[in-house]
Amino acid sequence: MLPKIRDKIGLVEQPIYLFGLKDRDEYDISASNNLMDSVKEFTFLNILDWKVTEGVGCNRLGISLSLRQNNFSEIFNLIRQISRLAVKEVA
Repeated sequence: MLPKIRDKIGLVEQPIYLFGLKDRDEYDISASNNLMDSVKEFTFLNILDWKVTEGVGCNRLGISLSLRQNNFSEIFNLIRQISRLAVKEVA
């Protein structure tokens, strides 16, 4: 789904490293420490029952297969929001 995401998001000043997760029971999204607050806020405000866990690194976002297949518009909006926040933090 990376080409679709790239087309929808376009270029950003502060890129986010996206990776796919195999489906797992313990979590749906893995977010690096610097993205955790944004991801948790997004899931709370959009009333999404996604299990989020803290991953390693910086600007890293792992998304499970089931979310990529069944929640593409929500995933797209999450990535867009995080990309905007990353750009604002630098400015």
